[in-house]
Amino acid sequence: MDFLLLLKQLAYSFLMGGLLGLERERKSQTEKTPKIAGVRTFTLIAICGCVSQYVLEMSYGFGVAFVAVFLSMLALSYVFAIFKEGVNSATSEVALFLTFLIGFLNANNEFVLAALITTAIILLLISKEALHLLAKKITKSELNSIIKLILISFIILPILPNLDMGYLDFFNPYKTWLMVVLISVITMVSYVAIKVIGNKKGLTISGFLGGMVSSTAITLSFTNLSRKINSYQILAMGIIIANSAMFVRVLIEVLLVNQALAFKLIAPLVGAAAVGVFSTYYLYTSKTDEKNAVFNLKKPLDLSNAMKFGVFFALISFLVSFLNAKYGDLGVYFSSFISGLVDTDAIALSLANLAHQSLSQTTASFGIILAIIANSLSKIGFGYYFGSRKLANLLSLIIGLQIVAILLASAVSLMYF
Repeated sequence: MDFLLLLKQLAYSFLMGGLLGLERERKSQTEKTPKIAGVRTFTLIAICGCVSQYVLEMSYGFGVAFVAVFLSMLALSYVFAIFKEGVNSATSEVALFLTFLIGFLNANNEFVLAALITTAIILLLISKEALHLLAKKITKSELNSIIKLILISFIILPILPNLDMGYLDFFNPYKTWLMVVLISVITMVSYVAIKVIGNKKGLTISGFLGGMVSSTAITLSFTNLSRKINSYQILAMGIIIANSAMFVRVLIEVLLVNQALAFKLIAPLVGAAAVGVFSTYYLYTSKTDEKNAVFNLKKPLDLSNAMKFGVFFALISFLVSFLNAKYGDLGVYFSSFISGLVDTDAIALSLANLAHQSLSQTTASFGIILAIIANSLSKIGFGYYFGSRKLANLLSLIIGLQIVAILLASAVSLMYF
């Protein structure tokens, strides 16, 4: 037996058990609640977990009996706490059981895992009030969205085959669903950020975060409002910052799928976003009417929309693969522009994925640029069709400048990279 290793295992168990016990002791003293176990008990339980590994190695039967006695004592402690102390929670008992496992992990030299579990337990224990407040404030729609996100991310995704199949190997179930998960996560993060920050802190923040969800949806909403209220400048500000957020969103999506391709897109997308930020700042500092600025996202996550995106992604992948095989790069550019009029996410992710297989990085980057330009042009069209003339003219000017910035940066990237 390595005596120094044993001391290390016992020391880690002593420290981790003591930290957990310290939190339980603090809670009992500050909240005047019945104390099930304190610093000494938690420390001893962690040491027991550590020692149990050596007991199992010396005598398996005796070791099992040792663990059984501990679990029986824990169960009796819980029963006693219910009937004698009026305790209606098993938090301390579960923490004690996990403390025992932490000691067992330390005995098996799983120090990092034991430390991570200890940290997670402490964070959960000290977050009681915040978690209870969250449980009171969270809506049924938000809870359902969280459950859906967990379902599509951790249950469905891992069981899908990661194989290219179908005509021209255009369809990969795992990668297609991964894109659905990616869009869903970005949508949920943006929704939470909007809810935490609040709409009252400015249309620029709401427009940017809304643009991370759907810049097209923001454009349609704000152009319709422009016919009813007079603050066309602040509505334009929201649309421009949402369009700029779209550039950022596409760059993040491509970065997560294809880092080399993302490097080619940094200059055009960051340049266009910078034009939008400066334009928004100019509008923000000018005299505008902010009283009528209204923005709200009602649904954190719509699984049906995520499913539609998955289908659209697969169709776009097929269209790009087919046109590329039949017409070469021209087919990719045509499909990119048409797809971009409706949505940039599907075509950007499809091209980023195909750039690993059948497309060159240059063709994929130009395809994404075309899709982004098409999407930006559609926003100008929405402005003229749904919005006021003043709003549409302002959008034409600023979005036109963003498109020019994209083209210039793309030309420079082509020359030097």
